[in-house]
Amino acid sequence: MKVAIECEFNKISYKNNYKERESKMNRKMYREIAKKHGVTVAEVKRDMQEAINEAYISPNQSAQGIKRKGDIPTPNEFINHIAKKIKDEQKEGGKK
Repeated sequence: MKVAIECEFNKISYKNNYKERESKMNRKMYREIAKKHGVTVAEVKRDMQEAINEAYISPNQSAQGIKRKGDIPTPNEFINHIAKKIKDEQKEGGKK
């Protein structure tokens, strides 16, 4: 029983650490984009959300594959989806 509890705790801990690292990477990216374009982080997020919203007016099948909590993904959900897609494609490219 103790081993099962420790394993479950480790899974939860890993997921929490992963989400924390993911969040830090996204915040860094937002800051870098904002700095590069001379705008605020809020403006970057707003513009990204507007672009995502516009894409979801007439979504294609790939847009529907994004994991999201609501009807339309947030910028973070979108970024995480694209990052995972790139990572998966790189793995596939290495297998050939």
